[in-house]
Amino acid sequence: GDFGVQVEAPTTDLTPGHPLEVICSVTNTSPGGGQFRVVWLLGGTKMAVWEPSGVVTFRKESGSAGEEGRLVMHRRDLTTWVLRISQVRIEDGGSYVCEVTDERSKKSQTSKPMSVEVKRPELRAPQVSLTAVTSQLYEGDSVGFRCLVSPSSSSSASLGWFRKVASGDLTQIASILRDGRLVIGADYKSRHDEGHLVAEKGDSGLFILRLDDVTQSDKGEYVCRYSEGTQDEGGAWIDVNTDSNGAHIDVQRLSSYSPICTSPSSFYLLLTFTILFIILALALIALALWRRRGSAGQRRTLDGLWSSVKMSEMEKENEGQTCRTDDEMTPATLPTTFSGEGNLYSS
Repeated sequence: GDFGVQVEAPTTDLTPGHPLEVICSVTNTSPGGGQFRVVWLLGGTKMAVWEPSGVVTFRKESGSAGEEGRLVMHRRDLTTWVLRISQVRIEDGGSYVCEVTDERSKKSQTSKPMSVEVKRPELRAPQVSLTAVTSQLYEGDSVGFRCLVSPSSSSSASLGWFRKVASGDLTQIASILRDGRLVIGADYKSRHDEGHLVAEKGDSGLFILRLDDVTQSDKGEYVCRYSEGTQDEGGAWIDVNTDSNGAHIDVQRLSSYSPICTSPSSFYLLLTFTILFIILALALIALALWRRRGSAGQRRTLDGLWSSVKMSEMEKENEGQTCRTDDEMTPATLPTTFSGEGNLYSS
């Protein structure tokens, strides 16, 4: 007897890369079903055929897609067939029709057309900002970078960190791909293997990079790059990149320093007294020369960051002491003068 054919899909509005299922079903048929031949048409062009024997053929243009598994067709039950496209492309949009022929009665029925729209998502350029947790560093320190993407990153996006070299080119440090895999740049592989490089994805669009044991070669400008996949007019996948602002870090050598000489703000007028000077430096300073204005002073070996000199008088002329340090690692002498101003008290 007569039978009906209808076609439906759970979703008819899609973006490239998402799956599509189009279901063709036969109604008003006997419980035992029939020997049906099912043809799928897209825009009036045959794209796939299901033979009663179960053999599936695709039109020439769809053949490669079928072989790759992107386009498949199967029978769900005696009266239902499913055409599935695992990753739709722009050209997969259009009007789908299912044509069914009962091989025994030779009667054919065609479903009403069903429209499927595949369109590129509207990409809004995200805001990508990069900050260095600490910008002033010394050799051996650790530095952290926080890359924030707003709005939060999508599942089809990746993010990479780069450092600018003298030529202006970008050297890859690390990238987190859209599937979650971590890729390390060639110049940073050994560093990552030693546990001195960590890159991870946080919540709410936050990505984190940490470099340990920094050296002089690490100073410079860093950027992070957010890449989101989309389809061009030809259906090819491309990445749309958005770079962050640059974050600059400076790494000082351990043997370079600026001595700072200071003293208590109040002195006690004693027959013999001590003025403590604090020297801030990151290198081991071997010797310190303390000198009164116009006369030779005393030499003391530093113990850690503290040194002291004893004088027998506290007079006006003692203002303007000079502190000079000699670094055995760096022969240069860096003078810093402090003014011995303060309140004088007699005991």
